[in-house]
Amino acid sequence: MKLLLILSVICLCNIHCKKDTPAGIVYTGKLIVNGPCDHYAVEVTSGNIDTALVVTSWLDTDNDTTYTNAFAVANLCTFGANGLQKGDVFTFTIDPNPMVQTCPICQIAVAVPPKQNAVINVHKVP
Repeated sequence: MKLLLILSVICLCNIHCKKDTPAGIVYTGKLIVNGPCDHYAVEVTSGNIDTALVVTSWLDTDNDTTYTNAFAVANLCTFGANGLQKGDVFTFTIDPNPMVQTCPICQIAVAVPPKQNAVINVHKVP
């Protein structure tokens, strides 16, 4: 009985201390900028994304192409590990509580949308 009580207290503490994070809405996007120095931009191609998170119409001045629902990737230090190339389509969620990025990034000017989001749970669509 004492063991059951101890286990119950431990479980309650874990639930109480657990960080509340939403399951996250899954979006589909296309990598539209894969520039030098870890500059990335995504165009959301499906999923009902909040327009406050994206630039609804963005002109990429590097190639004179206009994209809808575009944003720059905020988690530059980790996003590259996904191995995506420009034009790849992938599913993802947006991290509502991104970690501060501390990796060194060079200052080459690359056109990306002014709005940024941290992209997580990335899965390339075959």
